[in-house]
Parts: sequence; C-alpha cells; structure tokens
Amino acid sequence: MIVTAASRPDCIAPKANLTGYKIHRCRCAGCTEANRVYVNRRNRLKVYGRWQPMVEAEPVRQHIRTLGAAGIGWMRAADLAGVSRGCVNRLLYGSTSRPPCKRVRRETAAAILAVRATTDNLAPGQIVDAAGTRRRAQALAALGWSLSEQARRLGRTVGNYSQVLTASTVQLRTAWSVRDLYDELSTVTPPPGPTATRTRRWAQRKGFAPPLAWDDDTIDDPSVRPDLGGPDGDVIDEVAVQRALAGERVTLTPAERDHAFRVGLARGLAVHAIGKRLHLSGDTARRIACCITTQAA
Repeated sequence: MIVTAASRPDCIAPKANLTGYKIHRCRCAGCTEANRVYVNRRNRLKVYGRWQPMVEAEPVRQHIRTLGAAGIGWMRAADLAGVSRGCVNRLLYGSTSRPPCKRVRRETAAAILAVRATTDNLAPGQIVDAAGTRRRAQALAALGWSLSEQARRLGRTVGNYSQVLTASTVQLRTAWSVRDLYDELSTVTPPPGPTATRTRRWAQRKGFAPPLAWDDDTIDDPSVRPDLGGPDGDVIDEVAVQRALAGERVTLTPAERDHAFRVGLARGLAVHAIGKRLHLSGDTARRIACCITTQAA
C-alpha cells in the first residue's frame, strides 16, 4: 500500500529521504521532496551526459575497514554516515545468495567516505588511552580542585573517580566528561579554604603538572611531556616583557610570560586585555590568571 501525504502526513520511513520514497513507499512531504530533488538532478545530468549514479564499491569497503581498525565499527560508521546498516552490511558481506556488491550509489559512497576516524566519532563505550584524562584530573588538583569535588561534579564517587589517576585506559564517555569538566574549571580558581590548600600541597608532592604546562592540542598524546619551563626559566628579560606588553610579537619563556601577566595585572589591565597584548587565546589568558591567583593564595 502506498501511503500518501493526504492519508498520513507523518513519515513511515526511519527518516524522510529517497529510501523512504522508493523502499518504504512513503509519500509524506519529506520523502516526496527528496524524490523530486533526486529526479530533477538525474534528468539534468542525463541531458549533459554526466549521469553516473554508481561508483566502485571497493574504496568504500576499504574505508570502512580503516575506520574499524581505528575503533569505529561498521554499524557505528553507518549511523555516522546516515545510511542504513543493511546497506553497509551488504556492501561488506553481501547476502546468502549474492556476494558483496561491486558498485554502490555515489551518494552512499560520498556519505561513508566523509566519516573520519576522530575521537568524537568513536562510540561512547570505546576504550581509549587514559593519559589525557589523568593529566586533566591532576591539573585540576594542582589548581586546588579536590578529587572529591571533581567526582561530585561528574556525579561519581571519589573512590571510583580516583582510579583515573592510575588507570592505563578509560571508556570514551569518561574521557569526554573529564575533558568537559577540565574546560570548565581549568580557568577558575576554587573557593579559598583548607580543602583547596591541602589539595594543592598534595598535588605538588605528587608532582602533578598544572593546566599551563599542557597544550590543548597535545595533552592527550602520551609521548608529550609537560612544559614546566627550562633550566633558565627564572631568568626574566624585562625588555622583552615590556615589548610584549606593548603588543609586539615577542617570544617569551613561561617565566617571562607569567611575569608579564603579573606586571599587567599590577597596572590594572583586565585579563582579556593582557591576553590580547601577549597574543594568547582567551582560555590560556584565563588559565595564567587563575594559576597566578592560586600561587598567591
């Protein structure tokens, strides 16, 4: 039975698209519009002699296998591409009566090939290296955010959460939640009090690196070490500091950068204004100010 827009306005397909029109025989407004666009494009390309609806399937199969090796299974890849799992299953394995297809629709191929093996595309339950998660939890502790407070904000018990400090791997959902917490708190000084003081002293004894020691682009890389300043980190070039505060692009050591911030704050400059003069991102400027405030506490 063909379902028309008049007899049933809601789409009976999983979602309104060309598959809904052709396979599910749905005639809702969305599926009908998808078919209209497809027919118009097909007719136009036929006129120009460029109608090639099918492409080789092997490059698409290889891409799906590459995604699988990176931790993105074929069902997850299908969901990310917005194509049916049945389509990808037939592409990979064929059916009981047919081998895997040799050609695939151009639109399907383009959608699958557009899926990239990024962390954000992994399934939430995927197991990943815990280095970035561990470093973020430690950096927050270095600021004075206790593990108990971090766990509370994440809706977890401190006994369970503290395992991230020693675990070699974590689930991706845990890595995401700690990353979001780090983005929220790494530029904020915790309320003053004995808990924050004890946490900072504990983190210092453990050798935890603060947020400023890590770059957002490399904090998840296990091979990268924290930037705690070189052997000459306490030597301050006052001329370079003054030039930097004047807005010149000057290469500063971490110690000089922090000193420039202190000088700017002493002059009454706002944090964002100092960051702009030193050509720093807003997050980096706030983290420096937060660390300076923490050290003064």
